[in-house]
Amino acid sequence: MAAGADSGLSFSIRVPLCHVDFECTDALQGHTVTLHSPTVVPWTRDRSFRVPLAGATKARVQPHQMATDPALRRKYSAAVRRCIFPEERALAFFAHYTQSNCERECLANFTLAWCGCVPFFMHRK
Repeated sequence: MAAGADSGLSFSIRVPLCHVDFECTDALQGHTVTLHSPTVVPWTRDRSFRVPLAGATKARVQPHQMATDPALRRKYSAAVRRCIFPEERALAFFAHYTQSNCERECLANFTLAWCGCVPFFMHRK
């Protein structure tokens, strides 16, 4: 319940030696760790960090919360705001509305409309 590395989360990743590929260079050996909210499908490339084998890594977690004055919600339409609130529309692919989930869904819908297909890792109807 305090700040700083000494008060943070610590864990060990143990890998059997038979699962280590010694043909990889030292820079490629290790693990990719992604921290994200359980309501968000993570963008691994943006929110991950490497933990080398037989090494330690420190990561900073910086929470971000956005709040909107209720008066703005009444004064401006979604078209003018260029965003929606969770109760104004449900997402098709995600149970929980977040900015990240909305952006992913918009990207998938735009890609499908523009190209007629989406990469295998994108959500689709």
